[in-house]
Amino acid sequence: MTDTKRLFVGFIGFSLAAFSSASGLEPLLLEGAELYHSLHALPVEKPIRHLPAHISLPRNPYASTDSEFVEAVAKSSSQGRLHRDGIRSALYAFYVEDKQLGFYGLEAASALDADRREAALREIWTYNVSVGRAQVHRHGLLLAVVWHDGVSPECWAAVNRKVVEKLSGRGPKAPCP
Repeated sequence: MTDTKRLFVGFIGFSLAAFSSASGLEPLLLEGAELYHSLHALPVEKPIRHLPAHISLPRNPYASTDSEFVEAVAKSSSQGRLHRDGIRSALYAFYVEDKQLGFYGLEAASALDADRREAALREIWTYNVSVGRAQVHRHGLLLAVVWHDGVSPECWAAVNRKVVEKLSGRGPKAPCP
């Protein structure tokens, strides 16, 4: 192989590796049973709750840097109040136990963007957090809003532990207040 070909192949390999790790949200692409034994992902053929009808997911859970998808998740995660400004990638996951559970993941473009988005999300989700229906998590540039419609307390605790673990890349920790 010539040096030019080696250089090209190396560049392509590096580019693919950089692209595949471009989103810090990838650790949250979890099957339901990885979060809690009785959870399963809703098939994408069903209507996807909390996302506009024109947004279709190739799989559930799903993460992307696609601007239309990022905009949809950014708006949904903020109950329609915020856009994708300062967000480089997003994740949407929707599961069912006896009741529904899901989360929005956002990767901010900078620490300042993450600080602003975290403050806004915590304000927007205050009521749902206070009644035990939602939790906002952050680690570095990564944010996740986890919500449910009545899953078991064991499921809720396990999911939040796993989200924190996956966001931080380390062992389990207590959920962020």
